[in-house]
Amino acid sequence: MTAGSLDILASARGQGHTVSASAEMAGMSVRSAFRHLQRPEVAERVESEREAVRQTLGQWLDRIVMVGDLAVERLVDLLTDPDTPAHVSARVAVAVMCERRALADVVEMDERLARLETISAGVDPTDPDGRERLRRLAADGPAA
Repeated sequence: MTAGSLDILASARGQGHTVSASAEMAGMSVRSAFRHLQRPEVAERVESEREAVRQTLGQWLDRIVMVGDLAVERLVDLLTDPDTPAHVSARVAVAVMCERRALADVVEMDERLARLETISAGVDPTDPDGRERLRRLAADGPAA
């Protein structure tokens, strides 16, 4: 197996492709891919690629938030400007209401996930110190 094939395998897995798809990209069997992915140096490359993907996604999210703030300002301008045609105001209002519902769903899902993580970590959600304990557990990572 060439180093180039292992780089392709690690890169593809790190970017979120399945083992099967990663193996195909690297030109190897799925069985070989599973075997190579168990090797510490390949696993480190996969994790390195995953970290690069997380950093890129974080940068994109920062940009989306910035542009989102500008978009909200523009929508407010359109809704409050008396010169905005009625059909434009109506479409903006509908769009805002649809996105508001989607955002509420995301917030609710995030809260539910946080409760599940708290419970699965063995933290009593009614304990005032429980959330801080969960933060420490998350920061420390899984126990060895």
